[in-house]
Amino acid sequence: MARNNNNNNGNMSREEAGRKGGEKVSQKYGQDHFEEIGQKGGEKVSREYGQDHFEEIGQKGGEKVSREYGQDHFEEIGQKGGEKVSREYGQDHFEEIGQKGGEKVSREYGQDHFEEIGQKGGEKVSREYGQDHFEEIGQKGGEKVSREYGQDHFEEIGQKGGEKVSREYGQDHFEEIGQKGGEKVSREYGQDHFEEIGQKGGEKVSREYGQDHFEEIGQKGGEKVSREYGQDHFEEIGQKGGEKVSREYGQDHFEEIGKKGGEKVSREYGQDHFEEIGQKGGRNSRGNNNNNKNS
Repeated sequence: MARNNNNNNGNMSREEAGRKGGEKVSQKYGQDHFEEIGQKGGEKVSREYGQDHFEEIGQKGGEKVSREYGQDHFEEIGQKGGEKVSREYGQDHFEEIGQKGGEKVSREYGQDHFEEIGQKGGEKVSREYGQDHFEEIGQKGGEKVSREYGQDHFEEIGQKGGEKVSREYGQDHFEEIGQKGGEKVSREYGQDHFEEIGQKGGEKVSREYGQDHFEEIGQKGGEKVSREYGQDHFEEIGQKGGEKVSREYGQDHFEEIGKKGGEKVSREYGQDHFEEIGQKGGRNSRGNNNNNKNS
């Protein structure tokens, strides 16, 4: 009679016997025992064959599986697996894992390590692609964002950002920054540099607009100020200004200026010029007196 592997005669099957035997051994020795055995076995095999051996095996196995199933198969598996894990654990779980992992890596390596990696990576990418590549990417990205959001969006962001910064730091902060920046620029370039810039700028504006343009602006500005303040305002300003100058310089100062001015005019025009003016003035004066007598 043939042997029966089933339980018809009260005997266990080989599968059931193996399962119970495995459970008994597991209970007797525990998980740590098998982890230790596995680790020692793995280390022994690694010493005998080396890393290159297993990399070669892994590469060949991966290429074989890839040929049999194709990229779409693994993308589908990866997508389904990711969706399943996401449903089971949720976003908070992965955020917590990521945070803890990041903190652990940061403690082990420190900021300098990652700065060095970032610098080397940036230099390598820069060498491979060049500046033009990144300028083109930046331009395209900027144009895309501009099309999606529009100018109003960025103006609103800029306004809110400016208001927030203004509230946090205050006017004094920015005045101090502006003063320090102005002093630094002044030290670096000097007065002559800015005088040259101002002169060139003034000449360029003058060529573009012409004297008539500025005369018209001056006339309109003067008329507007005159309408807003009136003649009395300017007379008062002139009087106060004259009194202040008179107190600061005194009568002798103005007498000297008058004397020098008279001498300069006399040299330019000569005695005959003033005699002619005096003669004409005298005739007009006599004519006016005769008219008054006849009336």
